[in-house]
This record gives sequence, structure tokens and C-alpha cells, in this order.
Amino acid sequence: MATGKKASSQPLGLEQTNNRWGVIVVIAAHLNLAIQECGARSCDVFFLSWRDEFDTNAQETAAVQSILASVANFSNLIGGFLNKRFGCKLTGVIGGLLAVTGTFGSVWVRDISQLYVTAAIAGAGIGITVNTAVVAVALNFKKKYKTANSLAYAGCGTGKMAMPPLIQLLLMSYGWRGAMLIISAIAANIVVFATLFRPPRKHVKAEPDINIINISDNLTEETEEDLLNRQLQPVIGNDDVVEMESATDASSGGLDITSSSFVKYTNAEDRKSGGYESLQTGPSEPKPKVSFINKVSSELGLTVFRKSYRYSLLCPLALTASISYFGTPLFIIPRAQSIGVAPSSAALILSMNGVGGLLGRLANGLLISCKLSAEIVCSICAAVAGASLLLLNLDNYICLFVASFLQGFFTGVMFSILIVLIRRYVGCKQFSVCVGFYYFCLGIGSLVGPLFAGWLFDITESYETIFYIQAGVFFVCCIGICLIPVLKRLEPGIGVDSSDKNELAK
Repeated sequence: MATGKKASSQPLGLEQTNNRWGVIVVIAAHLNLAIQECGARSCDVFFLSWRDEFDTNAQETAAVQSILASVANFSNLIGGFLNKRFGCKLTGVIGGLLAVTGTFGSVWVRDISQLYVTAAIAGAGIGITVNTAVVAVALNFKKKYKTANSLAYAGCGTGKMAMPPLIQLLLMSYGWRGAMLIISAIAANIVVFATLFRPPRKHVKAEPDINIINISDNLTEETEEDLLNRQLQPVIGNDDVVEMESATDASSGGLDITSSSFVKYTNAEDRKSGGYESLQTGPSEPKPKVSFINKVSSELGLTVFRKSYRYSLLCPLALTASISYFGTPLFIIPRAQSIGVAPSSAALILSMNGVGGLLGRLANGLLISCKLSAEIVCSICAAVAGASLLLLNLDNYICLFVASFLQGFFTGVMFSILIVLIRRYVGCKQFSVCVGFYYFCLGIGSLVGPLFAGWLFDITESYETIFYIQAGVFFVCCIGICLIPVLKRLEPGIGVDSSDKNELAK
């Protein structure tokens, strides 16, 4: 009885330890995501400073944001493969070092092309860091994952809220080069927080020392010596039944089923009574050859697109939404200054976008816990996010303030729920790679979005045109997300753990 209590109490204590460490992982992931937003928001605040110093147009200057965001999302896929190979801790440290290197190198650039290179290096580190933070939370939580994901992913909103005023203050005090130097020091904390991303510990049961393998209930345990004595011994019974037994691999203390041959010729009655036939009736059949393309697809995780149609549609919809998501914030401050708003007040408008994003990422767990499905909530958020962009065309500071908040809130809810949907569609085993593909699609959108918006401004010289078109992109996503549940009836499906299904379906 004492042994039984001790065995049952050990897994319970281990579970409590994992739960406590899971809280630390959530906090570290939240702070990491907040810090990586510092690099993204610096492009928004430094937009006018870079355009004046390097004497570039809006499209060339917006390319810095495009390169940073797109490389960050592209490298997220690399982070997924690194996580599977080396774990979250080492991968997070590598990402942090790359982010610090790129940010620190931006201090010394002399033209816009050099800034493109440093932005790409910093973006690669940021992307690897984001994948590590998201996957680390998923590995440490099966129960309460939606809440844990909300708290961790809210770090993006924290960064959006806190960084623009801080960067604006640093810009006014030290210039953009001095501000970048301080930002690189802040980014160094990514390495520290990444060291906290360890996987949950598992309880390993001690396997008993088994010297004899029971092939069926008719076979009894025999000593190693008895088995050797009976090797190749024929046994004659009723109806000319012949049984031949051979024991191999006796030196290892057990029977090798694949190399031993137990043959018993039986009639129909014996077969009904539980008799057994030979385990090896002839030469082993050759295994079917797997084509090189199928093998590569399996290793890279590409088969998930063939098995989950919902995930296959979710990725291009995320790409479409990211065109507006990354193309809009770049022009919020210039839009506010165009109607006479002071630079410090304009930065507060961008901060309200971060406040909305923070609250949206925290509230997504509550919204998808309602009777509405997660897909419907995402569709509604895309529609409201598009409507909020229309308010940015009003020449009123309060309207800009409210529109920025609504846009941040509903995009925060939408992108947070998309992460939860990915785990629901593909399970935890394929999660790191699928998150990488998802962010790869976001990378395409982040590359196209700012460049497209800058191109629109160069040919129209109108902020209103930018926001009208970006709103239309969100409306297209609203329609597409409504189609995702229909594909569930058609897709082959991916094997997902029952615990994941029960938790995420709530």
C-alpha cells in the first residue's frame, strides 16, 4: 500500500512543478513578444526621420518595415525546424542574438541599402524568437491553453502600447541613432528570457525486466535453459498436429519474435479454439518504396496541406489580412500630422493601437468561449477591423484615436484566435512547423503590405485611398473565414490527441 501511494504522489508533484514552471514560461513569452515589437514599432516612429536623412521617397522608406516584417515572418518557419531539432531554449537564444546584432548594426548605417541589410538580420532573429515563444507555451499547456496563449500573445499588444511613446522620447532626446543603440540593449533581454523555455518534465515509469515474451495465453513462462533444450523439437498431437519452436536471441534474455519461428499446423476446429499459426511463413516481403518527393514532403511537414483543408485555407487568408495589418500602422502617424497633430500626440494614437491589441489578445479567450464558433468570431473581427480603417479618413483627432484602438483590438483578437485554430486543426505534434508556415504567409503579407501602401501614396498622394483599399482587404478576409468550417466535412483530417480536441473545442 505504501508503494502504491508513493507512485501516485510522484506524478502529481511533477504535474504541479510543470504547472508552476508553465507560468514562468508564459511570462517570459509575454515579455519576449513585447520586446520584439520594439523593433517593429521603431520603423513606424523613425519613418519621417529616415526619409529626411536618406532623402528617399515613401516607398523606399517603407521598404525598411517591409524587409523587417517579412524576414521576421519568413524566418519563423526556420524557427519551427530549429525548435524540432534543438528545442526552444537554444533556438530562442540564437534568435535573440540575431535580433541584437541587427539592431545594433543599424546605428552605424550610412545609406538606406545598409539599413535594409541590418533590418533583415534583426527580422530573422525576431521571427525565430516569436516561433519559440508561441511553441514553448503550447508545449507546457494542454489544459487552459487558450488562456495561456492569450496571456503570452498579449505581449505583442504590450509592446505596441509601450514602445511608441518610449521610442518617440528617445528620438527627441538622442536622435534616431542613439535611440537604436538603446533599443539594441533592450533587445538583449530576449536572450535572457529564452533561457527559461524548457519543455515540461515527464514521469518515466521503470519497465520490468522481462526475460520471456508471452506469445499467447497457451504459452507459459519457461526458463532460458528449457527453451534451448526444446529448440526445433517436434510435438505430435491429435490430427497430426506438428509444432516446431525455435528460440533465438537467448543470450539477450528474451525471444526475438521477428527472427523466431513458431509453426503449428491446425485444422479448422483448432483455429477456432485459439490455435496459432506461424509468425513467419516465408521470406519477408519488401517494404514499399517511398518516393523522394513524398519523403521530403513528410520531413518538411508539407503533407499537412493535403490532410487539413481548413489549415490550407487559413494560411492564405492570414496572408491577405496581413497586407492591411502591416501596411496600415506605417501611415497612422503621418496621417495624424497631416491634419496638424503634434508628433508626440500622433505617437499616442499609435499607442492606442497597441492598447487595443493588448486588450484584444487578452479577451480572445472569453470571446471564443461564447456560443459562437472561433471561426465566426474571427470573421466578425475582420469586418470590424475593416470598418475601423474607414474612420481613419475623418479629419478629427478623437476619431483617429478611436479608430486606432478598434483596429488594434479586433486584429489582436483575430490573430490570437488563428493561433488557437492552427493547434486545433493540426495538433501539438505538427504545431511548431505549421506555425512556421503560418508566419511564412504573414511574411509575404508584411512584405507586400507596406510596399503596396507606399506605392499607393506615391501615385495618389492621398492617405484616404490607402485606408479605403486596406479596409476592402479586411472585408474579403471576413468572407473567406466564413468558408473554413465547410471544409471540415471534406478534408481527410490529421490525427489529433484527444486531450487537445477536448480542450480546444470548449
